Amino acid sequence: SLNGWVVGQASRIAWTANGGATWNPVAPEPDLGVGYLNAITFRFGTSVGVAVGQVDNVTSMPKILYTQNGGFAGWEVPDSISGLDEKTPWELREVVSIGASSSHFWAVGNPGLILHSTDDGVNWNAFVPPGMTLTQLSNLGFEGVDFHDPNNGLFVGTKGVGRYAAAYNIAGNSVTWNELNMSAVGPNATFRDVDIASGVAYLVAEDRSLANPLGYLLTSTLSGTTWSALAVVATVPMCTVGIDTEVVEPILEEVEVDTAGLVWIGGDCGRVWSWTSGGGLVDHKTNTDSTVRGMSFYGPSAGYFAAQRATRTGHAIIEIH
Repeated sequence: SLNGWVVGQASRIAWTANGGATWNPVAPEPDLGVGYLNAITFRFGTSVGVAVGQVDNVTSMPKILYTQNGGFAGWEVPDSISGLDEKTPWELREVVSIGASSSHFWAVGNPGLILHSTDDGVNWNAFVPPGMTLTQLSNLGFEGVDFHDPNNGLFVGTKGVGRYAAAYNIAGNSVTWNELNMSAVGPNATFRDVDIASGVAYLVAEDRSLANPLGYLLTSTLSGTTWSALAVVATVPMCTVGIDTEVVEPILEEVEVDTAGLVWIGGDCGRVWSWTSGGGLVDHKTNTDSTVRGMSFYGPSAGYFAAQRATRTGHAIIEIH
């Protein structure tokens, strides 16, 4: 539970073995000409991991690094990323493994970027939903992805200036792609993240078009291969104390379900809440005013938050237990 990984600017990756007290950088070395890595994940119980981020200025492809040895001996670039042109400023925002026994990874980003690997990150192919083209996807921006099982997943983000959430299902060789019923929030709301646990999807969103902007926690339940209409289960106001006027930080950025099924959400001004259907939201102090951008739990109400504010060069790692 004391082991962890972080990613950041200049494609840097570091790991800790003591709960974040000290961090150890790993290869490749930081590259000042390359942008941020945005996300990292490991296939549960294995030494296989993938990190993703902004466009690589050398290859003009979205930045991807993978490891199959635990990451301590360094990370490698994929053998191939197929199906993308080299003229688009691609950026990957999230990556997930779909199970301990599966070699499949999915990564999503902008504009309308979906990549799929079937060999633990060595090779990647652009995924285009049935009935769509890569050009049509360019109006979408994906911020989050998660899977209930290898056959059912959710992809969330934006469509133009508004909301977008779609369900992926595969049965044999037949793939379906259906938008969720999103009427629980206004058309100008945008989805920021999704986490799925025990057949229930938890999404965070925000709507800045409102007179008093709000962040939302929403749920959808899987029945067979169909996800129910999204439902708002909690709202939070935008932070108004000590905000940076030159940068817009997300009201809610992250949602994660811990090992006991407790739902956690985090966002601007270092704000974090836990949520249950019976008890609603419970506020937790983090002692930081930076935006919570990552969450990871190793036990019930026990884990780490990564926070960073766009107007500062530093970051914060917060432990909760």
